[in-house]
Amino acid sequence: MASSTFFSDWNQMLKPRVTSLVLATIIPGLYLASEQSPSGFLIAITLFGTFLMSSASFIFNQVIEKDRDAKMKRTSNRPIPSGRISVVQATLVGIAMMGSSFYVLAVYVNLLTALCAFAALISYVFLYTIFLKPRTTQNIVIGGVAGCVGPLIGYAAIGNSLPVQAWSLFMMIFLWTPAHFWALAIF
Repeated sequence: MASSTFFSDWNQMLKPRVTSLVLATIIPGLYLASEQSPSGFLIAITLFGTFLMSSASFIFNQVIEKDRDAKMKRTSNRPIPSGRISVVQATLVGIAMMGSSFYVLAVYVNLLTALCAFAALISYVFLYTIFLKPRTTQNIVIGGVAGCVGPLIGYAAIGNSLPVQAWSLFMMIFLWTPAHFWALAIF
């Protein structure tokens, strides 16, 4: 039972379902930037490194929001507010995942890819979680930047550059995000 709770808690911390959506946006960037199919290794290592960075951002978000989460019925049973995972444990795992991600992406892909993934983390943790979420109901509109970085990561992984095509995909996701979340909120 204890190991079941352990895995369930960390699954909740890492948010693999949301991360899989971020990873899905990398694939078009990888293929559109490539003149031929990218290697399986490059695809796998780019997705793995981004999975680590995305998961780290969700951990940091939950560390920062622990007091707010403890006050709301819907979120009070999350692993940190309920005491099943400590702030120190979560922070250390988040730092390890963030550092591992940056290393994997910088060494096995390229520095620009690592910087794009890190920029998404910074955007989510600082812009969305710390600055926008407590101040405005438009937080998802502006804070949605973090979820749009996937195509940039894909293009960077292939060409070590961010051409206008990459930014076009970024903007498509950015402009789609508010309508998507507002529709979810209404229905």
